[in-house]
Amino acid sequence: MIRSLGSVAAAILAAAVATDAAAAERLPDWVPASDPRYRSEAADVPAVVLLREREILVDSRGRTQTRERMAIRCLTTACGEFAIVRVPYLRGTQSVSDFRLFLADPGGEVRVLGKKDVIDAALDPDDLYDESRIVFLSARLEVAPGSIIASEWTRRDSYAFPQHFVALQDRLPVVRVRCSVVIPEGWRVDAVTFNHPALEAHAAGPRTTWETGGLPYRPDEPLAPPASSVAPRLALSVHAASGYEGGIPAFRSWDDTGRWTSTLFEPAAAPEDAVASRMRELTVKSAGPRERFEAAARLVQGLTYVSIQMELGRGGGYRPRPAAETLRRGYGDCKDKVTLLRALLRASGIPTRPVLVSSRDPGSVRREFPSPFWFDHVIVAVAGIETRKGEPVVDVPGVGPHLLFDPTDPFTPPGQLPETLWGGLGLAAAPEASTLVTIPAGQTRLERRMTGEVASDGSFRAHLLEAGSGSSAESLRSLSRRATRDEVVRGVEGWVARSLPGVHVERVDLGQSPEGPSLDVIFSGRLPGWQDSGKLAVLRAVLIPWRGLPSLSSPSRRSPVLFRPRSFTAEYRLRLPARFSVSELPPPVRIERAFGFYSMKAEEIDGTLVVTQELQLRGATVPVELFAEARDFVRTILSSSDGLVVLKRTW
Repeated sequence: MIRSLGSVAAAILAAAVATDAAAAERLPDWVPASDPRYRSEAADVPAVVLLREREILVDSRGRTQTRERMAIRCLTTACGEFAIVRVPYLRGTQSVSDFRLFLADPGGEVRVLGKKDVIDAALDPDDLYDESRIVFLSARLEVAPGSIIASEWTRRDSYAFPQHFVALQDRLPVVRVRCSVVIPEGWRVDAVTFNHPALEAHAAGPRTTWETGGLPYRPDEPLAPPASSVAPRLALSVHAASGYEGGIPAFRSWDDTGRWTSTLFEPAAAPEDAVASRMRELTVKSAGPRERFEAAARLVQGLTYVSIQMELGRGGGYRPRPAAETLRRGYGDCKDKVTLLRALLRASGIPTRPVLVSSRDPGSVRREFPSPFWFDHVIVAVAGIETRKGEPVVDVPGVGPHLLFDPTDPFTPPGQLPETLWGGLGLAAAPEASTLVTIPAGQTRLERRMTGEVASDGSFRAHLLEAGSGSSAESLRSLSRRATRDEVVRGVEGWVARSLPGVHVERVDLGQSPEGPSLDVIFSGRLPGWQDSGKLAVLRAVLIPWRGLPSLSSPSRRSPVLFRPRSFTAEYRLRLPARFSVSELPPPVRIERAFGFYSMKAEEIDGTLVVTQELQLRGATVPVELFAEARDFVRTILSSSDGLVVLKRTW
């Protein structure tokens, strides 16, 4: 993982902290008066931000001091999570001080949590060693409707970095938010506003301020775009006075950003003797460039992922270890793996580039603000090799086609990319010229075929075969590599039993088909609801509905609906018992919208019930005003899968 400089990633810690905080007589003067008549626009809004304020002070050497203040009024009992205040920092170059949390209960009594109550922890406990830290204070168990939560902290940064991202909102509604920057004489600051109309800058001497308010609640709803794509934020660039030397120069273009990145990446990718020797061993039987690439890719992809993050505040989050060191140790993070692969390929005469990408939210990268801040991951672009139809290939202007590959992902082979990267912008970096490229978007596809036979007593035996690409393939590859055979069988039994209680899974095989990774299952049991006597029997047209269908059950919506590209086809063939014929079939369904298409048809063909389904989601964001259309589309899919087939005896 790449750790962006000045990252404000949220911590995963959420435990309450019991303290002996001393009582305070009143809240700080900067906390706005809370109007007790305030009512949110919806009953599920847990709290409202009365004030969110960030001040950035830049000294003559480019070093910064950041102070943040926030005041929140609780509205419901679900307010507890907002009484946990987290401040990330980088050990060695940053320090946090003056960290306090004020809690005023509905009766007006105020308590203060301060230095002795602060907990300091690793930002990511899964990293082997990481200088990213977080301090936090919590009053989660003490808040109640009507409580006021106020917090303030100061973070000092000894390393000059010219850019700052300021979140103007997370989820809660905001009454007032303000950001100000104080710079030395002769310096200037530029700002770009995202996900909100451009904010006007107000300059007063060395201080420039941006302010807004009245930001509505952003609920956490299913299929909603990530907050980084829709929540307002401010991106700042500080430009030093003429003649200033030190720190990192401002990024005026994506080429500037890529060139700076290359100063960190290129030295580590040198093909030292040990790397070149290992490449010769790998490719002794590999004839062409494509075969040599795939041999090296398999080696690097198989190395253990371990993150050791050091000197993050001085660019270490972007600086890989030397390729020979990663090869010797047998582990590394994303930038280490990419660098080793590039060194191996360079030793074989195959040119490459690192490509910086965002794995958290590919759609968050914006062309209008060149910055390494956007990225948290790196993959590789490989030139001069054969490519095949449907593979993720980008054209680098002036250089030509490059095949993209992620050596960090253990489940996605060369020629494919993890779905988390699809459709975003990446920075193909090089010392001579760098450029933004659009990561090709594939499609998650699942193809299902089921054949079976039903006896007159309702017992059945069926064979199910699935093959997929995209996230469907990734999940099957992950299952085959991480789970034991017994774990796979139990997982499949649980999945099938949700539709067919009491089913017995006789066989489970994970394999490879021409379409991609496959799941092959044979199962048997008795159809639920089958009648042993009488003239009629009823069964569901789709015995096992497609897993992973979107869910939109709410009557209303406040966020857009994000449909990711999906393709699903299925055919079910169930041989009916002798002396039974179809009396009723569910009506055929066909619905098409701008964002997707769905059809289902059930028919009897020579004593066999044949049901076909097709679903295509085109990868689109549906605005709130069209939510009813999206909801009805999803409901049609779900209800048709529950359609019933009525059989009657023929004697």
